[in-house]
Amino acid sequence: MNEGYLAQGKAPVYSDPYALGEGTDWQKEVFNYNAPQINHQLTISGASDKVNYYISAGYYSQDGIVGGNFNRSNYERLTIRTNTTYNLMDQSAKRNFLHKFTMGINAAYSRNTSFGITTNSEFGGPLGSALGMAPTLKVYADDPEALLAEHPAAVKDPRNGKPFSIVEGSIYNEMVNPLASLSLPGTKGNSDKLVSNFWGELSIWDNLKIRSSLGIDLSFWGDDGWSPAYFLSTKNFRIRVPFYPGSCRTVRPGQHGTEPCRGEPLPAGRGPQ
Repeated sequence: MNEGYLAQGKAPVYSDPYALGEGTDWQKEVFNYNAPQINHQLTISGASDKVNYYISAGYYSQDGIVGGNFNRSNYERLTIRTNTTYNLMDQSAKRNFLHKFTMGINAAYSRNTSFGITTNSEFGGPLGSALGMAPTLKVYADDPEALLAEHPAAVKDPRNGKPFSIVEGSIYNEMVNPLASLSLPGTKGNSDKLVSNFWGELSIWDNLKIRSSLGIDLSFWGDDGWSPAYFLSTKNFRIRVPFYPGSCRTVRPGQHGTEPCRGEPLPAGRGPQ
């Protein structure tokens, strides 16, 4: 900051910056240095004269490197898959007409849930605030009681209950204490997808076969979120408590599809939605 003022021919803001101490490393405060990944897979397969089966299940989760320790950028996925063939009739050794009938199912299901953070918008985002926030500002308020008396909706750290510091909106505009914004509840996105194929095959005569199949593609997705009353700065606050669910679905039997959606609009307010 001093360099910018000196370049304009103005006096420096801080006569002795080193007297301010080490300051706050906002990027260090925001980044999650312990963001684990978990991946489990289970597979069962086998065969006999009547059935041939393959079943697998998987679970995957990952914490985000920005906001993961606040449950704000985490991801989970559950998958199940099965390929099964049933031999319902086999008279090949006795006759060569209508001698074999088999059925099968191939199906895959996945369930995804995720939390996201604001990357950048007119309301700013945690990472952008961490890059632009002055190191002279502290993470927590110097006088918690005075801060809460003036701003009862000031955001507190869910880990220790301390109120975060509040920045001056006229100086920082859309930027706020990034840890305070990460402590607010995020929007949870979810999606379900089922793809399956059912088929049957009848051997009519030697190499003459008739086969029929039915395929289904189902998708459901939506999001749920809410926001408490909060005060992040004089330009970023909310005095109402909104709840905003939404959902959509896609059904595609064959080549046809429908995509109905429903949701509730967000109420007007100031600050990030």
